[in-house]
Amino acid sequence: MEKLPRLNWNPTYSVGLEFLDAQHRKLFNLFNQLSSTAESGSGHYLPVIRGLVDYLYFEFHQEHMAMMMSNYPGCSRQIREHQKFTEAVEGFLKDFANDSPGLGESMMVFLKSWIVDHTVKLDVQFGQYLLRNPQIHELIKNYQKTLQQAPHLYVVNS
Repeated sequence: MEKLPRLNWNPTYSVGLEFLDAQHRKLFNLFNQLSSTAESGSGHYLPVIRGLVDYLYFEFHQEHMAMMMSNYPGCSRQIREHQKFTEAVEGFLKDFANDSPGLGESMMVFLKSWIVDHTVKLDVQFGQYLLRNPQIHELIKNYQKTLQQAPHLYVVNS
């Protein structure tokens, strides 16, 4: 099979917070893992889908918290966009379960579009907002450790 494109992280994509930049690098790595899987023809997309589920669970939580703490005016738009990502991943899981042909290609198209249109544009806008507001930027940097903790899930018995 022909060699598929890879995406490389570039410092111009930085939002200015290392823990968010690390998340974005993970997403680039997932895209590249997806490219390798598609090239191999193995159809073993489940590890990439699992990576995307982890990404939306942990990374979106951290990003939402940072945006809420900073009173970021684009927060609701980001949350709506993240919901679209979540719905796409749910679709990938269904397609995987149904052994749908073209799953790898649809995942690649979606992820590349997400990286270009969301990560490199919308998330960088958040970084620019933080740079224009140094006190908020410092506040979030000081809370990075807290923000990096996984969200807590509680089970309530009725």
